[in-house]
Amino acid sequence: MSNSLLIQKSAVSVLAVLVAPALLAAIVSTLFITPYPDDDASDASDVLERIRPVARVHVAGLEPATPQTAAVTAPATGQARPGEAVYQATCLPCHGTGVAEAPKFGDKAAWAPRAEKGMATLLNSAINGKELMPPRAGNPSLTDAELKSAIEYMLEKAGLNAS
Repeated sequence: MSNSLLIQKSAVSVLAVLVAPALLAAIVSTLFITPYPDDDASDASDVLERIRPVARVHVAGLEPATPQTAAVTAPATGQARPGEAVYQATCLPCHGTGVAEAPKFGDKAAWAPRAEKGMATLLNSAINGKELMPPRAGNPSLTDAELKSAIEYMLEKAGLNAS
């Protein structure tokens, strides 16, 4: 047998060994793997279970947040919640301790460079999120006015003012 014929037979054998399993896997997956069930068939509790967070942050000395206590309810009059109430309910876990590089409540040195950028920049960061802070500080029920009020409250307590 010549060398070229031996090389051809070896090449065909190698291809058969590589291609056959891939082809077999494609056929088996097409025949036996079922598509995802219709999303319309799932009820809301199934969806909530699939998207629930895998962890929560607990700050020592604070009550753990629950879905019922994490969101602050608006006053019955429809008015914006005061800055202190928004801070206590939403901002305190991070800004009270400085977790995730959040400027600590009352820390003038940490807040000063941010205050220099102005209220519009601070409010934009609070609305859209920035770095580790989620949009609307993780509380989608907060209005722009409430976020602004909370920022003003934190700046005031740090002895600063943003214009």
